[in-house]
Amino acid sequence: MPEVELPVALRDRWSGLYRDALRVGAEVLAPIAADSPGAGVDHALVAALGEHGLIARLFPAPYGSAQDEVSPTELCVLREALARVCTEAETALALQGLGAYPILLAGSP
Repeated sequence: MPEVELPVALRDRWSGLYRDALRVGAEVLAPIAADSPGAGVDHALVAALGEHGLIARLFPAPYGSAQDEVSPTELCVLREALARVCTEAETALALQGLGAYPILLAGSP
């Protein structure tokens, strides 16, 4: 993937995540979305988001990431990067968080 100029001023911590998400979005997720039948949940796309560690970033440890808290900035960076290269992946990531996070917070084991 060619070098991209970041659209926003990001600290070094976020610029690496942004570039990684751009790369995964363009090289892995966009081709999966392009092959999607277009109706309903794209299970292959959601599975690829999981395989590349993007869904885990939506949830605190021990349910996903190694961090005790989810960073709103990190989520915005991920969504922005994915939206630039694969809107279907950005939407799928957002919906996974919107659907599962309330269950994580209020559900019982």
